[in-house]
Amino acid sequence: MPEPEFTLTRIDVERLTRLVAERRTGFDAAVAKQLDAKLKMGRVIPSESVPPDLVTMNSWVVHEDERTGERGEVIIAYPRDEDTSRGRASILTPLCAGLLGLKIGQATDWPMPGGRTARLKVVAIKYQPEKEGDFHL
Repeated sequence: MPEPEFTLTRIDVERLTRLVAERRTGFDAAVAKQLDAKLKMGRVIPSESVPPDLVTMNSWVVHEDERTGERGEVIIAYPRDEDTSRGRASILTPLCAGLLGLKIGQATDWPMPGGRTARLKVVAIKYQPEKEGDFHL
């Protein structure tokens, strides 16, 4: 199955490129490297042009691992805003890095902890900043 094209906002790419550069070493370096590859191969669009079915930073996403059938929800956050008790997970987790840039209905194979690969699918987006006009997030 061919991998989908990732679409990213210009501001997300700018912010995440700086974040990846800061995290080249340490416990999240492997995910930072994967995210860096995604940033370099993704299609970049202005925030004002984001379709409402695209996962961007600070989106609240319903996702499914198509291999296991496991579903969940996550808000994709910058590391400084991570709060797992409120469903906010860092973009430097494999799950969030994998979901960023996908549209509802798209799926991608993404490396997960323990050496397994998940088939991450975006089921729904409960909140997307650009759709709501929250361009400051």
